[in-house]
Amino acid sequence: MDKMIAYCGIVCTECPAFEATQKNDDAKRKQVAEAWSKQYNMRPFSNRQLLASSP
Repeated sequence: MDKMIAYCGIVCTECPAFEATQKNDDAKRKQVAEAWSKQYNMRPFSNRQLLASSP
């Protein structure tokens, strides 16, 4: 895959949300959602809100 940079600025192939979406791994999406909520001091959001687009 060519290097694809998402609107958020993250390179998709290096993004844990993208990887979890590609593998359809809800547990990993939940883990990423919790980590990002804490890291960016945001209100908690659901793992389903992390569904990354397919290239």
